[in-house]
Amino acid sequence: MLERSQMVKDGIPWILIPTLAALLAAFLGLWWVAVPLLVVAAFMAYFFRDPRRDAPDDEDSIVSPADGRVTRIEKLSPEDPDSPTVVSIFLSPFDVHINRSPIAGRVTGLAYTKGRFMIATKDEAS
Repeated sequence: MLERSQMVKDGIPWILIPTLAALLAAFLGLWWVAVPLLVVAAFMAYFFRDPRRDAPDDEDSIVSPADGRVTRIEKLSPEDPDSPTVVSIFLSPFDVHINRSPIAGRVTGLAYTKGRFMIATKDEAS
């Protein structure tokens, strides 16, 4: 039996609003408005999908936290041998936009760093 794909709850308004607007436009006979709105709603449903991902049971495994293309793997400070490794993954609009935990563990702290919007393919964006 096929498992039903899930959707991120944050995507509901992004799907519902263009769908309702499309229904209203169709009711008013504005098909040239309704069809593009339904296309937008369908893309949003695709964008906010949350398919099941099975990771290995081996607790020493590290899996990718996101779908996408790895664009960079390098030491944060190349001159420091204990420096952490940075792995950047670019998500296209057609990739699943869910970030998962790649290793077992528990979050013990959180720090917010104010930033700015940048083009996702730039190294400074990650």
